Amino acid sequence: MSPDRQHVLDATVAKLLLASAIIALGTSGLVIAIPYYVLDKLGRADAVGTVVAASTIGYIASCLISQHLARWISPRILVTAAIVGVAAFIFLFQFTATVSVMFATMLVHGLCLGLVWAPLMGWLSGNAEGVVLSKRLGLFNIAWSTSIIIGPFAASYMVKHSFQLPFNVMAVVLVAAGLIVLAARYRPSAPAMPKRPLGDTAAAAGAASARAPESVAPGSVEHALMSPFKMQYIRYLGWAGAFVGYTAIGLFRYQMPHLARTIHMDEVVYGRVATTLSLAITLAFFTTARWSGWHGKTRWIFIPQVVLIAVAVLMTWTTGAWAMAALMLAGGFSTGMLYTNSVFYGSLGAAPSARTRRMAIHEIWLNVGVITGSYFGNLLSEHLGPRRVYPCLAAAIAAIALFEAAGWNLLMRRHRCKSGSAGKTAAGRSEMAVLR
Repeated sequence: MSPDRQHVLDATVAKLLLASAIIALGTSGLVIAIPYYVLDKLGRADAVGTVVAASTIGYIASCLISQHLARWISPRILVTAAIVGVAAFIFLFQFTATVSVMFATMLVHGLCLGLVWAPLMGWLSGNAEGVVLSKRLGLFNIAWSTSIIIGPFAASYMVKHSFQLPFNVMAVVLVAAGLIVLAARYRPSAPAMPKRPLGDTAAAAGAASARAPESVAPGSVEHALMSPFKMQYIRYLGWAGAFVGYTAIGLFRYQMPHLARTIHMDEVVYGRVATTLSLAITLAFFTTARWSGWHGKTRWIFIPQVVLIAVAVLMTWTTGAWAMAALMLAGGFSTGMLYTNSVFYGSLGAAPSARTRRMAIHEIWLNVGVITGSYFGNLLSEHLGPRRVYPCLAAAIAAIALFEAAGWNLLMRRHRCKSGSAGKTAAGRSEMAVLR
């Protein structure tokens, strides 16, 4: 095994990747288990949406506090305790019988789950940069995305025997994941040594460091071969792209059943179409983990958004299962690329102490996107019809992408003006030194 390969996948990283896959396996089945259980107990479809929203609200809230807790508690202890909390409240959910108790249980479940992923991603990325960081995050994405394909399928078989069985099995699976995390060795990352960045002047690098001394790790630019300007701002494009991608995902996953029922598509056939979406996301993670040509290139943030616009427009007229599956393949792959951009640029160049906060921001944008797509997608679907919602999605993505492009171009113009002024000042000082 080459030194680079060892650096990408050491013993601790391997344990965290395995734990990530098991955590996703132990939580993804809830998309099947909760609706069936709530409908069996209460017989109300609106209650399902309320209960699912509680988990997402709790998740977003805990992402906001995860960095502060990670400063005082070792990620090893914090993540292990949070996993145990997730397992406990999944187990307890099978004993709930009212909307208020279900809401409270899933709210705390979401709070615990938010303390799992952001600290785990920050720990996993460590102080890795460049290709090593990309490959490590790529393996992480592959691990959890593969499990979310398997989890719902397994849960769908279990609910045939008992509505309570999936909750028991998922709790046991999560406890196993907690033990794996507890066995992983945590060593705080040493601060990087200052190095002269490539592709820009030392003065520009100093200016970038002065702007964000706590969030940018010195010398990290050298690994990514990007200018300090791009290192400082590209993560915002990545986060905006992740919001766009998961707004589309929220609509595809939670509104498409309404469309499928309207066009009289069989449930099993629709299930295969929906599975194509998850498979495409995983395929994107495989691709971005093995190919580094997208590193530092903003076009690979904008191209997937253009593809999502095209997918939304074509969905307006699509009726066949094969055509829908092909569009979900394109949409899922594009969203997977946007997700990868978000986690990669969010981690790249950040000091180890700042990475948990960066991953929390990433997770917040994802979940806000899911809520936006699922809530407004179904609201528009109910009032406008299941097909007319897709042109609205295309228009929304186009507006956000244009806003991103305008903002990025404005930042670039300002940077060039400042760089030009700094260059003239430096040249003037050099001339004065020569005259003296």
